[in-house]
Amino acid sequence: MPCTILVVDDEPPIRKGVIAIINKEIPSPTIIAEASNGLEGYTLYQSLKPDLIISDIVMPKLTGLELLQRIREEDKETPVILISGYDEFSYAKQAIALHVTNYILKPISRTELVTSIASVIQEKRLASPAATVDIDALRSEAQTLFLQHLLSGNIETMEEVEDTMTNLWLDVRPSSFTVLTVSTRSGQEGQALANAVKALPSAQVLGSVSYQNSQVVVVNGRQAEARAVAAMVLRSDSLEPASILVGIGTTVDHLRAISSSFQQSGAALSYFPYYPDRSIFDQRDIDALPVTISTAQIDTAALKDVLLIEDDEQLKQWVADFFDLIMDRRKPPLSYIKGMCIFLLSDIQKQLVSGHHIKEIYFKDTQTLLKGHALTVEEMRWRVTETLLEIKHTVIPRSWVENDRTIHMAKRHVQQHIGSIVSAVDIAERLGMSATYFSTYFRTKTGETFSNYVNSKKNEYAKKLLADFELSIEEVSQALGYTDYRSFHRVFKKMNAMTPSDYRRRIREQCSITTE
Repeated sequence: MPCTILVVDDEPPIRKGVIAIINKEIPSPTIIAEASNGLEGYTLYQSLKPDLIISDIVMPKLTGLELLQRIREEDKETPVILISGYDEFSYAKQAIALHVTNYILKPISRTELVTSIASVIQEKRLASPAATVDIDALRSEAQTLFLQHLLSGNIETMEEVEDTMTNLWLDVRPSSFTVLTVSTRSGQEGQALANAVKALPSAQVLGSVSYQNSQVVVVNGRQAEARAVAAMVLRSDSLEPASILVGIGTTVDHLRAISSSFQQSGAALSYFPYYPDRSIFDQRDIDALPVTISTAQIDTAALKDVLLIEDDEQLKQWVADFFDLIMDRRKPPLSYIKGMCIFLLSDIQKQLVSGHHIKEIYFKDTQTLLKGHALTVEEMRWRVTETLLEIKHTVIPRSWVENDRTIHMAKRHVQQHIGSIVSAVDIAERLGMSATYFSTYFRTKTGETFSNYVNSKKNEYAKKLLADFELSIEEVSQALGYTDYRSFHRVFKKMNAMTPSDYRRRIREQCSITTE
């Protein structure tokens, strides 16, 4: 007997494509009807009573789920294959509740579509959609998506959690949950790690998902039960025990809070490079060594001056001082150290791009530079140093030569003689130009006069010197090359809308607030 198939999709290319696949690949005689929206599809369903319905989810007038809802109110048996462009568990769980035969994601796989249709026709499951072959796999996929949403914190209310568990036929009785993040020292062996996690007893594990190079396991129970599950993973036959690493999060008392346990399990795991003989890490590792340094305490402006003016040894010393600063506690998590290194390289690049017109394309991606599953502190120190040396010796010279060597030489001279009186006449003589031509050239290329540029650089340096309370304002003035304190006072006030004394007073007040 012929099989009647109704295809419902508002996009003609997809609708015609599905029909073409059926006509070419399905050997059994078929009668195909098509509809361009959900309401038209429902009308055709009522008149044709098809043997199979293939429908898109997102359509005008009636969505695929609304169409299926109407059909199920009067017909519990007709199989339906839903097509969606959205990998969302909310769609999948509704499809399960409405006894869908299969749920196919766009772009549509020819093999998956043909297999789904053939199983309906050849195995005669038209009258028993609840027993179709794909329903268990679909429910498993939807449960995994649900777990991913819980771990990412995208589900906030208990009502939504309970509603989803009902639709996915989940019977979750434990009132406590603890998350494990399981990885390996090499970051490899992904399939072996997944197999070891899948072998865990279902009674002790709510579920697991893959995350980057790790497996995230939600344990039914508190930390004692979580440690027992971690011990099972360590005894896995598919992995070397010495290669396995487990981070244990804190216990939470309801499912919607497991995202916090997940975050803590990852944070605890980041301490493993400090303890080569340990495999399990937990909240105690995090609590023992709190981090106190913020990005505000990293002086990238000083680093910029080192890159522009100082030699390699001074640059290496700056990097050493930077690591001493962020390692003020003996063992901060490596994720924190990596984050501070990324901030350092990103911020210095922004300063060079905005303040010195160096093209962004010359810089390497800092995320890629520090990419690696288990970088040690020394490896990060080496990468930061090498990157800064490359910026100093390759990026900056190349950009300045391509932009304008004359401007580069003028700015470099100002940086190196910030404590002297620098005039356009001095620079012009060094470059073999007339002072008038140089001044016009500089303004044309940079958009500002040479004197304004010199004053802005002296102003930056003045603020640093004024922050040193041991120097008098007269000494600051002299260090900047001013022979007359009143000239310094006038220029500073014009550029900052306050006097040097007012600026220093504000710094003192801020220091007082910080100390208190």
